[in-house]
Amino acid sequence: MTEFANLRINKAVVRRLLLVIRHWPLVRGHALHTSHYALRTTFYVLPTFLLLACTATPSPLILHPSSLTLTAPRVATADQPVQVAITAPDASDGTLVTLTAVGSYGAIPFSKPLTAGEVTFTLPPEFTRAAGLVTLSAAAGEAVARAELTLRPSPAAGQLPLMVGPRSIAANGRDKTMAVALPQDSYGNPLPDGVPVTFVVRHPARDIEKTGRRQIITTTIQGGVAWAQPRSGTVAGDTTLAAYSGDSHSTALTFAETAGRPLPFTLHAERDNLPADGRQLALLTTSSLADVFGNPLPDGLAVAFLVTTADGSRRSIPAVTLNGRAQGQVQAPLHPGELTVQADLAGVLSDPLTLTFVAGPVVTDFPVTLWRFPDTLDISAGPLVGPLGQFVPDGTPVEFTLSGPDDVQSFNAPAEFGHAVLTLRRANLLTGTYTVTVSAGAGQGRASFDGP
Repeated sequence: MTEFANLRINKAVVRRLLLVIRHWPLVRGHALHTSHYALRTTFYVLPTFLLLACTATPSPLILHPSSLTLTAPRVATADQPVQVAITAPDASDGTLVTLTAVGSYGAIPFSKPLTAGEVTFTLPPEFTRAAGLVTLSAAAGEAVARAELTLRPSPAAGQLPLMVGPRSIAANGRDKTMAVALPQDSYGNPLPDGVPVTFVVRHPARDIEKTGRRQIITTTIQGGVAWAQPRSGTVAGDTTLAAYSGDSHSTALTFAETAGRPLPFTLHAERDNLPADGRQLALLTTSSLADVFGNPLPDGLAVAFLVTTADGSRRSIPAVTLNGRAQGQVQAPLHPGELTVQADLAGVLSDPLTLTFVAGPVVTDFPVTLWRFPDTLDISAGPLVGPLGQFVPDGTPVEFTLSGPDDVQSFNAPAEFGHAVLTLRRANLLTGTYTVTVSAGAGQGRASFDGP
């Protein structure tokens, strides 16, 4: 039956055969013999013509699809050789078999001839290092066989990638940070779900002789990652974190546990009753800044010194924490009075502090000297000295009040090298007696002269 299935029919010969059969009775001339000759044609002539019309040709090798079998493991470990066996019992020796492996590396073909109806392929380790699904397809002639191979990651090895964030949390026993590990084998394949991963956390200790509180968190991989949420302690400092899984270990990372919200604090001034000279600075310092667990607040936290003047106007003086405290400077006003100061740190306000500024920098009376020149009259006040016997700062305002025959005038002149000088043009003075009163802070001086 196999040979007849491959016969090729000559169409021209078949057409001539059908024409002869149709006209056979008329050719013989006897209609009575039509059935007889038709019967002979059917049993004798037709088989002959069919044999002439058909020619047999040899057939190429075409295997039935079911005659090719591919045998491979369903699961294998990455970086290990994999044996794939192919059998085709109906094929002759030397028939070429092609095996194509399609996986993470793309499509990789292999070819070998059959020997005794079978052939074995070996997928080398360099082609099996990427874990995942590999589709195996074998072909011989028109026969095809397929199978699927799953490559599992090899055991964890090498460095374990580890990340942590946020890198700073409050040491209040409640805040948490997130640690994430990406366990892999030595070829970078993510490990499967369920593999255990251990996180080791060492919190800081208040006593430098102690190694700190140790915390161990064990979890498993889910979706290629493992994570943990270490909770803060109550001691500020740097916390060390590491993780491991099998023979894979991470490097050590650190995150900071910082002091939490500050407790209420106070302000104090280095000096009170400063002169209202518009120049001197009142140094303000906070009390020790710490949280409820006694952790000093870290350096660099923003602090605002809120200053309120006697007329209700407000201004803010910025500062930062340093060594558990904060300092700010308030400039003296030009006029005597009081200022109220509060410090604001993370929404916590200190108790108000009232600063009193007294009149001027000069605390004693001073002489007033007159110097007459042809066109001018110089009035010199000084020396102007402060509470320590020092010259008042240059630029300190000094007020001159001039009472004349017809009116009273006021002038201002800055102090320079402990003296203030007012120059008047004599042409502008009237005939009569003038009295000049000079005020600088709490000190005063007085003199009289005749004009012009």
